[in-house]
Amino acid sequence: MKTKLREAFEYRNGQLTWKYRPISHFKSPHAWKSTNSRLAGKPAGKVRANGYVTVYLDGKNQYVHRLIWVYHFGNIPENMEIDHINHNRTDNRIENLRLVTRAENALNLGQRHPIKRNGVTWRPEHKRWYARITVHGKRLHLGTFINFEAALAARLHAEREHGFQHVRRIQPDATA
Repeated sequence: MKTKLREAFEYRNGQLTWKYRPISHFKSPHAWKSTNSRLAGKPAGKVRANGYVTVYLDGKNQYVHRLIWVYHFGNIPENMEIDHINHNRTDNRIENLRLVTRAENALNLGQRHPIKRNGVTWRPEHKRWYARITVHGKRLHLGTFINFEAALAARLHAEREHGFQHVRRIQPDATA
């Protein structure tokens, strides 16, 4: 797969660009000619609704971050995933990608709701905020709190202790 990717793409700073591909990549001379005339030299892929960049290759959509990993290091081992270190799904620079297990990747899942916080919930029957965290499949109770901020602080402290990664706010480059 690595050889085929190197024949199909040029990699530069997180972006794949289509190369003029050999006829062996295609089912017919017509497909070879028309595809190369349309795509050679152009950026590969598009951003999907889920935020990841995909490219159509070998009859299916494939995630660009996975292709870039294979392009540089070869096949991804079974039961391993490619993680974006800075959590930006369109930042496919090789230095922003790392090989992790599903469990490691799940540690840094982002929040699904802008107001709520994973592991911090309101318990109306106790009129308290409840903080918890799940580590290696085991749910740990962090305490009950009068205010949200204290429950959140306990949750964030536990995340740091257990090696969870936090979403970093992407700052504009001051030198640009």
